[in-house]
Amino acid sequence: MKTEVVWFIVCFFFVWIAIANLTSFMRGRGWFDRAHQNPQTPTVISGSLAGLPVIIAATIFITALSSYKPNLGPIIAQNPTSVSNSPPITVEVPTKVPTVSTSITPTREPQAGAVLYEADWSQGMNGWTGSLDWKTVNGMLVNDGTGQFPKSGLIKSPFQPDNANYAVEAEIQAIDSSNTSGGCAARFGIIVRAQQQQEQLAGYLAGHTSSNCSDSGSTIAIASWESSADLRNISPLVIGRFAKDTDWHKYRVEVQGDTIRLIIDDLFVLGTADIRFLAPGLIALWSDSTAINVRSFKVIEL
Repeated sequence: MKTEVVWFIVCFFFVWIAIANLTSFMRGRGWFDRAHQNPQTPTVISGSLAGLPVIIAATIFITALSSYKPNLGPIIAQNPTSVSNSPPITVEVPTKVPTVSTSITPTREPQAGAVLYEADWSQGMNGWTGSLDWKTVNGMLVNDGTGQFPKSGLIKSPFQPDNANYAVEAEIQAIDSSNTSGGCAARFGIIVRAQQQQEQLAGYLAGHTSSNCSDSGSTIAIASWESSADLRNISPLVIGRFAKDTDWHKYRVEVQGDTIRLIIDDLFVLGTADIRFLAPGLIALWSDSTAINVRSFKVIEL
């Protein structure tokens, strides 16, 4: 709107200048003087010619203004033959078209804490393989204490993890706090990341490892182990003490990167670092001349 008004003012200005120049030209030609020579109409002709530029400019400006139609935006079509009292209909046009995206559901990966495997001995061994001193009784895995580790007393889990970071959790009860070979302390535990090396098995062994007769309890350890060596010839990575009894205890061995941890009854007991066995490997239970019951066994993702 402002642009059109300015345009008319400019036009009016130029028209005014043009007419003023025309008037000056007429005076220069003496037309006004000739009008004054006629005594009958000097005032009328002179006044008329003097106001001529204003009259012509005003006429052109009014004509242009009357023909001007302002731009009022989009024209709303109306029916001239009918009048309605209904409220106007407002149509909202979205300024942004929603983006439609397609997503592909990724393959679910095991989360930390997810149970990867849980043993079921209700129908027998169910894939577990080991020496003859291992049996299943009333849904439990049991060792009768007649095997001397490592020649016997070893049983392998049917589950082998794909990831080297995992935890093995087993609820185990020593039937007697001593062992059948004359030792004063039970010897049993868990093996993780076991690798088959030619004719022997090697990996990390954790659990009760000593026949020490001290009243303070038995020795527990995390050790690097090979199946050609018995417990008297292993080199523990870390050792500790734990009470000897016949209660049920939950043993948890964690391997994550180069870290190995032993947790008993949800309490951290031992921990160490070693890089000898970093592959997922096999998982097993072991017992050395010790009768034990195992009522649960889980492999958990870390």
